[in-house]
Amino acid sequence: MSASEHPIDVREVCKAMESQAAALIALCSDATPEQWTWRPAPGKWSMLEVLGHLDDEERLDFRVRIECTLNRPGEAWPGIDPEGWVTERAYNDQVPTEVLARFAGERRHSLSWIGGLGDADWAETSAQKVGLLSAGDLLLSWRVHDLLHLRQLCGLRFAWATARMEACDPQYAGGW
Repeated sequence: MSASEHPIDVREVCKAMESQAAALIALCSDATPEQWTWRPAPGKWSMLEVLGHLDDEERLDFRVRIECTLNRPGEAWPGIDPEGWVTERAYNDQVPTEVLARFAGERRHSLSWIGGLGDADWAETSAQKVGLLSAGDLLLSWRVHDLLHLRQLCGLRFAWATARMEACDPQYAGGW
Protein backbone atom coordinates (compact mmCIF):
# COMPACT_ATOMS: atom_id res chain seq x y z
CA MET A 1 0.00 0.00 0.00
CA SER A 2 1.52 3.35 -1.02
CA ALA A 3 1.69 6.54 1.03
CA SER A 4 -1.08 8.03 -1.10
CA GLU A 5 -3.36 5.04 -0.33
CA HIS A 6 -2.51 5.08 3.38
CA PRO A 7 -1.97 8.64 4.65
CA ILE A 8 0.97 9.22 6.92
CA ASP A 9 0.11 10.38 10.43
CA VAL A 10 2.85 12.97 10.82
CA ARG A 11 1.94 13.61 14.48
CA GLU A 12 2.40 9.92 15.29
CA VAL A 13 5.74 9.82 13.45
CA CYS A 14 6.94 12.95 15.26
CA LYS A 15 5.86 11.56 18.64
CA ALA A 16 7.79 8.34 17.97
CA MET A 17 10.88 10.22 16.80
CA GLU A 18 10.73 12.48 19.86
CA SER A 19 10.56 9.54 22.28
CA GLN A 20 13.25 7.63 20.39
CA ALA A 21 15.59 10.63 20.61
CA ALA A 22 14.92 10.80 24.35
CA ALA A 23 15.71 7.08 24.64
CA LEU A 24 18.96 7.50 22.69
CA ILE A 25 20.03 10.36 24.94
CA ALA A 26 19.01 8.55 28.14
CA LEU A 27 20.85 5.40 27.08
CA CYS A 28 24.08 7.36 26.71
CA SER A 29 23.84 10.05 29.37
CA ASP A 30 25.50 8.11 32.19
CA ALA A 31 28.42 6.73 30.15
CA THR A 32 31.91 7.18 31.54
CA PRO A 33 34.58 9.01 29.50
CA GLU A 34 36.23 5.67 28.71
CA GLN A 35 32.93 4.08 27.72
CA TRP A 36 32.07 6.88 25.28
CA THR A 37 35.07 6.11 23.06
CA TRP A 38 35.40 2.35 23.62
CA ARG A 39 35.01 0.12 20.58
CA PRO A 40 34.16 -3.56 21.05
CA ALA A 41 36.34 -4.54 18.06
CA PRO A 42 38.36 -2.92 15.27
CA GLY A 43 36.06 -1.34 12.70
CA LYS A 44 33.13 -1.13 15.13
CA TRP A 45 31.78 2.21 16.30
CA SER A 46 31.93 3.62 19.82
CA MET A 47 28.96 5.22 21.55
CA LEU A 48 30.33 8.66 20.69
CA GLU A 49 30.73 7.68 17.05
CA VAL A 50 27.12 6.48 16.93
CA LEU A 51 25.90 9.77 18.41
CA GLY A 52 28.11 11.80 16.05
CA HIS A 53 26.63 9.85 13.17
CA LEU A 54 23.08 10.50 14.39
CA ASP A 55 23.80 14.21 14.67
CA ASP A 56 25.15 14.39 11.11
CA GLU A 57 22.32 12.26 9.73
CA GLU A 58 19.81 14.60 11.36
CA ARG A 59 21.27 17.66 9.63
CA LEU A 60 22.72 16.33 6.39
CA ASP A 61 20.76 13.26 5.35
CA PHE A 62 17.09 12.70 6.10
CA ARG A 63 15.86 16.29 6.34
CA VAL A 64 17.78 17.31 3.21
CA ARG A 65 16.61 14.33 1.19
CA ILE A 66 12.95 14.67 2.16
CA GLU A 67 13.04 18.39 1.35
CA CYS A 68 14.69 17.67 -1.99
CA THR A 69 12.21 14.89 -2.82
CA LEU A 70 9.19 17.02 -1.96
CA ASN A 71 10.35 20.21 -3.66
CA ARG A 72 12.91 19.21 -6.32
CA PRO A 73 12.28 15.52 -7.12
CA GLY A 74 14.46 15.53 -10.24
CA GLU A 75 17.49 16.96 -8.48
CA ALA A 76 20.37 14.75 -7.36
CA TRP A 77 20.81 14.63 -3.61
CA PRO A 78 23.95 16.14 -2.09
CA GLY A 79 26.61 13.53 -1.34
CA ILE A 80 27.12 12.11 2.11
CA ASP A 81 29.73 9.78 3.59
CA PRO A 82 28.52 8.45 6.96
CA GLU A 83 31.29 5.85 7.24
CA GLY A 84 34.03 8.29 6.26
CA TRP A 85 32.75 11.04 8.54
CA VAL A 86 33.45 8.89 11.61
CA THR A 87 37.18 9.46 11.17
CA GLU A 88 37.14 12.59 8.99
CA ARG A 89 35.11 14.49 11.57
CA ALA A 90 36.89 12.80 14.49
CA TYR A 91 33.70 11.87 16.31
CA ASN A 92 35.65 10.13 19.08
CA ASP A 93 37.50 13.38 19.86
CA GLN A 94 34.32 15.38 20.40
CA VAL A 95 32.81 16.27 23.77
CA PRO A 96 29.97 13.82 24.51
CA THR A 97 27.69 16.35 26.24
CA GLU A 98 28.08 18.73 23.29
CA VAL A 99 27.23 15.98 20.79
CA LEU A 100 24.16 14.98 22.82
CA ALA A 101 23.02 18.61 23.05
CA ARG A 102 23.59 19.17 19.32
CA PHE A 103 21.65 16.04 18.41
CA ALA A 104 18.79 16.99 20.76
CA GLY A 105 18.62 20.48 19.27
CA GLU A 106 18.73 19.18 15.70
CA ARG A 107 15.99 16.66 16.48
CA ARG A 108 13.77 19.40 17.91
CA HIS A 109 14.40 21.41 14.73
CA SER A 110 13.60 18.36 12.58
CA LEU A 111 10.35 17.65 14.41
CA SER A 112 9.26 21.25 14.02
CA TRP A 113 10.18 21.12 10.34
CA ILE A 114 8.31 17.84 9.75
CA GLY A 115 5.28 19.17 11.62
CA GLY A 116 5.30 22.25 9.42
CA LEU A 117 5.14 20.32 6.16
CA GLY A 118 1.36 20.44 6.23
CA ASP A 119 -0.23 18.35 3.51
CA ALA A 120 3.03 17.16 1.98
CA ASP A 121 2.75 14.63 -0.84
CA TRP A 122 4.50 11.73 0.86
CA ALA A 123 4.06 9.69 -2.33
CA GLU A 124 6.31 12.13 -4.24
CA THR A 125 9.30 10.17 -5.53
CA SER A 126 12.88 10.90 -6.42
CA ALA A 127 15.10 8.71 -8.59
CA GLN A 128 18.55 8.47 -7.04
CA LYS A 129 21.56 6.14 -7.19
CA VAL A 130 19.93 4.07 -4.43
CA GLY A 131 16.74 3.73 -6.47
CA LEU A 132 13.31 5.30 -6.61
CA LEU A 133 12.26 6.48 -3.16
CA SER A 134 9.21 8.36 -1.99
CA ALA A 135 9.24 11.07 0.66
CA GLY A 136 7.23 8.62 2.79
CA ASP A 137 9.92 5.95 2.33
CA LEU A 138 12.46 8.45 3.60
CA LEU A 139 10.32 9.48 6.56
CA LEU A 140 9.84 5.86 7.59
CA SER A 141 13.57 5.19 7.12
CA TRP A 142 14.38 8.17 9.35
CA ARG A 143 12.02 6.93 12.03
CA VAL A 144 13.42 3.38 12.09
CA HIS A 145 17.04 4.58 11.74
CA ASP A 146 16.81 5.59 15.41
CA LEU A 147 15.71 2.09 16.34
CA LEU A 148 18.68 0.53 14.53
CA HIS A 149 21.04 2.75 16.50
CA LEU A 150 19.20 2.18 19.77
CA ARG A 151 19.83 -1.53 19.20
CA GLN A 152 23.48 -0.76 18.40
CA LEU A 153 23.91 1.34 21.54
CA CYS A 154 22.27 -1.39 23.67
CA GLY A 155 24.74 -3.83 22.15
CA LEU A 156 27.63 -1.54 23.06
CA ARG A 157 26.36 -1.20 26.63
CA PHE A 158 25.98 -4.99 26.86
CA ALA A 159 29.46 -5.62 25.40
CA TRP A 160 31.01 -3.05 27.74
CA ALA A 161 29.38 -4.56 30.83
CA THR A 162 30.28 -8.13 29.96
CA ALA A 163 33.86 -7.24 28.95
CA ARG A 164 34.40 -5.55 32.33
CA MET A 165 33.19 -8.62 34.20
CA GLU A 166 34.43 -11.35 31.88
CA ALA A 167 35.02 -13.75 34.77
CA CYS A 168 31.25 -13.72 35.32
CA ASP A 169 28.49 -15.17 33.14
CA PRO A 170 25.40 -13.09 32.27
CA GLN A 171 23.30 -16.10 31.19
CA TYR A 172 20.93 -15.67 34.14
CA ALA A 173 19.81 -12.34 32.59
CA GLY A 174 18.44 -14.13 29.55
CA GLY A 175 19.52 -14.50 25.95
CA TRP A 176 21.04 -11.59 24.11
